[in-house]
Amino acid sequence: MEYERTPDGQLQADFALRIGRIAKQYERLCSAIPLEERYDATLLLSLLQALLTNCAELLKQKPERKNPALKQLTSRNLGQDPTLLGFQRNSVVEQWPSSRALTYRELLECMRNAMSHPCAQTPEGLPQTGYTSWQSDSGVIEGFTFTQAPWVNSSGKDLKPQYMPSEAAEDAKKKLTTEMQRFEKNYHVPDLSVRSDGAGHLRIYHGDKPFVPVLRLKLDVNQLRMLTMSLSEYLAEPLERARQQAVMHGNR
Repeated sequence: MEYERTPDGQLQADFALRIGRIAKQYERLCSAIPLEERYDATLLLSLLQALLTNCAELLKQKPERKNPALKQLTSRNLGQDPTLLGFQRNSVVEQWPSSRALTYRELLECMRNAMSHPCAQTPEGLPQTGYTSWQSDSGVIEGFTFTQAPWVNSSGKDLKPQYMPSEAAEDAKKKLTTEMQRFEKNYHVPDLSVRSDGAGHLRIYHGDKPFVPVLRLKLDVNQLRMLTMSLSEYLAEPLERARQQAVMHGNR
């Protein structure tokens, strides 16, 4: 079936709507399959990644124009009741020291980056951007942990060069200070400063300690399902609105 387009010719809203329907269809078709032989978690993860990719791009394009509901959602923070999208406050197991609660935009950003830029998750070294699962004794996947560590390199052994430049590099302190101020403004993290680490490099410090921002979320499969279904509805909102307007015009 061809995609239904919004009045401006876009098919993304119908794509998002179909994502939610695919998840529901799989549940119906696989109801007789033993739980240990089903792939609910993997399917949800795949569908959610597609939604998050579209969501990330839409948020760059002033969504208040095309999808005001999404703009309102992503501006909301996790400290407000009720919590939405399947997230709970205890879904956040580690975060940078912000002066305010995390916004839904930051939560979705964390999950999108974790799924789109995964690094191996190991107990050694620094936290890395990526995700891992946890399972029951039977081997059934129960949920996932999503980690965003934007300053850590792909080896997990150190920071990316721009976050620990040589003190001798030209304009090193100016560039690092600009990056620090950007992070401080975007994520409301106070008490940051740039200083020498005593080993020939500049680092961003939080108080008296070297700063490595990490955001880690933990969601079980039921929460992942709710997030997928809910985000599907939010991203499909322009199409639903167009349908309602068409009905109103047709009744005149």
